[in-house]
Amino acid sequence: MNKTITIYELLGLVKDGKAPDKIKYDYYYCYYNKEKNEYVDYAGVSIFAWDYVVMNSLNNTVEIIEDNDKLEKIDYKYKNTYGNISQHRKSEEPLIDTINKIIDHINKIEEKLDEK
Repeated sequence: MNKTITIYELLGLVKDGKAPDKIKYDYYYCYYNKEKNEYVDYAGVSIFAWDYVVMNSLNNTVEIIEDNDKLEKIDYKYKNTYGNISQHRKSEEPLIDTINKIIDHINKIEEKLDEK
């Protein structure tokens, strides 16, 4: 289960040396860079360098991503924007099956890496 905290609390964890390895801010997945002592996105840009994060959004939340999280498969049923349960179109089923196979493969690789 992932935990949600504010950016202000995250800055406190970084200061105390208890920074989590992975976080999710909005749609951005960021990783803690121990050499730089900060969070960076996939492009290597510090999220604390984003002016709007530090200056305007200390009360916004980030999600701490735990290492033991596995990728979840896509279900054929989903909730639409109205909260109703809907189903993907039949034409999307082969794509969903392929994505689920890829997810299984990634999860198996991650399990093997965790064992080492």
